[in-house]
Amino acid sequence: MRRAIAEVLRLIRQITAPLPGVHLRSLKAAYVDFQRTGDVDVLLTALQSLPLSSPSPQRAAPAVTKPLTRDDLHLICFDFIWS
Repeated sequence: MRRAIAEVLRLIRQITAPLPGVHLRSLKAAYVDFQRTGDVDVLLTALQSLPLSSPSPQRAAPAVTKPLTRDDLHLICFDFIWS
């Protein structure tokens, strides 16, 4: 029983993270089936079959840029207006 609760809590933590569209469609279909039948075991089996534990790709750190100054903005606006 305790093991089942731990598994459910793990699944809840994993599905609260943003999911790719493919996983969302599968999750929605499993939830619709659960709402129709009320069978929790089928829903848990569907959740366990999803590859939720795979790490999401890390985003590259943005390049460090210097902030714009007032003079930079003036030049940009001048070029835009007069071109």
